[in-house]
Amino acid sequence: MLIKELAQQLDDFFQIKELNKDLPFSFVLPEIFNKLNYDWRKYFSDDFLKSYHGLMLNNGVNVQKIIGTVFLDRGVLEKLFQRDEKNVLIFTHHPLEDQTAGAGFIALPEKYLQELKKRNISVYSIHTPLDIHAKVSTVLDFAKGSGIHVSGQFIKDQTGWVGTTGHVHKHDEFDEYISFLQTTTGGNRVNFIKRTNQVGKVAVIPGGGTDPSLILEAIYLECDTYLTGEYYNKLQISHGEQERTLFERKIENTNINLIEVSHYWSERFVFQDSLKQLITRQLQLKYEFVEQENAWY
Repeated sequence: MLIKELAQQLDDFFQIKELNKDLPFSFVLPEIFNKLNYDWRKYFSDDFLKSYHGLMLNNGVNVQKIIGTVFLDRGVLEKLFQRDEKNVLIFTHHPLEDQTAGAGFIALPEKYLQELKKRNISVYSIHTPLDIHAKVSTVLDFAKGSGIHVSGQFIKDQTGWVGTTGHVHKHDEFDEYISFLQTTTGGNRVNFIKRTNQVGKVAVIPGGGTDPSLILEAIYLECDTYLTGEYYNKLQISHGEQERTLFERKIENTNINLIEVSHYWSERFVFQDSLKQLITRQLQLKYEFVEQENAWY
């Protein structure tokens, strides 16, 4: 399929022209890349730099396959280079690598952008549009994959919702539910703070749910459990320290269960479910999801 045609179909499906510039990447991406000593903008498409949604790197004419990844991670790219992939489109939720347990977002060195161009590997990146879409979204697939029957939404963002509320289908005893999540995420580490024995009403936020106001909103909605990618900010930067301080001040003594499965795993579900169906059935293209090595990186 022609890459321009494919990008247009994806743009239309995710309605990116109806949305504002992406937050946080319209600010974070230039800030991170500007720290590197090369002209990174020459590699990026002009349209992407206007909205920070859509076709980020336009490096080819035709696309033979779409490769999904949660972050634009160097380890994932190295796998593609070693396999000698060419003429493919990377569909990523984040336009940057993310060291969620340390430094935060990391820009690609120029050699990676040069190699992507050489191999005709393009990159399509949508952050907010994939979080809030009514049918194909990180939150809906995270809830589904976590055994939650969705009954409501919370935290409005432009045309959609980034959070849902609901009840578990089974495993409503807390320890049993943790075991279920560990199995569901392939033995991934699941962190938690247990405050009640039962899992009743659950607030679900994929990704970085470390803003204490999100947890307080879940408490206001009478949820007894908060399920997210990360509830405790582990970044060793000023923003991480600020949120840890707020967490200790406002959240530590509340009576809500807290569960985190990693930023990566909470947003991996959409790549294995509804996004895969969109690409293979509606767009009729080959699709593969490439794993990141460390979910808690």
